[in-house]
Amino acid sequence: MSLNLSPVLKRFILLGCFFPWLLAAQNIAIVSNPLHPQGKQFAEELSSKLKSQLPALNIQRVTFDSTDKINDAAIIVSIGQDALSALDKKSNSTPVVATLLEPIMFENTEHLKLGPKNIAIFHQSPWLRQAILFKEIFPIGKSLGILIDKSELDLMPDLVAKSAKIGVLIEYEVVEEVENLSKSLLNLIDKKVDAVIATENSSIYNRSTIKGILLTLYRHNKFLIGANQKFIKAGSVASCYTTLAQLVDETMLAIIEQLKGPDNADLKLRPTRSFSVSVNRDVARSLNIILKSEQDYTDAIRVIEINLGGLGEVY
Repeated sequence: MSLNLSPVLKRFILLGCFFPWLLAAQNIAIVSNPLHPQGKQFAEELSSKLKSQLPALNIQRVTFDSTDKINDAAIIVSIGQDALSALDKKSNSTPVVATLLEPIMFENTEHLKLGPKNIAIFHQSPWLRQAILFKEIFPIGKSLGILIDKSELDLMPDLVAKSAKIGVLIEYEVVEEVENLSKSLLNLIDKKVDAVIATENSSIYNRSTIKGILLTLYRHNKFLIGANQKFIKAGSVASCYTTLAQLVDETMLAIIEQLKGPDNADLKLRPTRSFSVSVNRDVARSLNIILKSEQDYTDAIRVIEINLGGLGEVY
């Protein structure tokens, strides 16, 4: 049987040949909300892959409202906000690998975010990754815009500083009220940005606003870098995104790191290091943008991220 593994995950699985204690029988608890839109599929795929590739592990699946039934787990994987919140209310020293949640959700937990043994894996496209994609698609571009709300202001200094390292100037506008979204976007365009990167902020980007945002950008010969794959169909030129299979691999890697010992977990809060790029060639053609292959962009971004020393927490 052929195993579909990322190169990074293959390397860690092979460590089991040299460190057999990595694969010793231990309990792994997977906590989720069955009603989470992706939670059930993610839990099933993660369980299946753990059983096939680390068969000595004992996998226990429980719902977020039954965390008292967890049996002596070495590691707990939380799927979604409900599971994380339920664990946050318990006094538990078991390391947690938190998945399928937004960074702001993790920040809202009282104890888990401070725990030295815990890892949070964010599958959303980091803003810096989107800025790198912009530069790869439009090398002559120098200025990139972003619409944010007040809660995201603290993230801007890091994004501005790191984007400068790839030759991109970040301009931003704070959307005070959704009713003023068009005005904020026009203010951003007036700052001579070449393009705008979308975010996962649903108060700014949703079904009611996306068409107007795209039409305004097109009228001014600007384009949008999407926050996920759905933006491609809507009309963005390109988007970075992480597939569920890639998130499963990343989660397995985090579990293996924790089994080796929490001190071996290299980043406590981290975006997925595995990702893909999609492009909309029709939109690009209408804007006279010549695109390379999607894999070319993925490979180039990975190299740049390594050279930058990682993305940090730029969302």
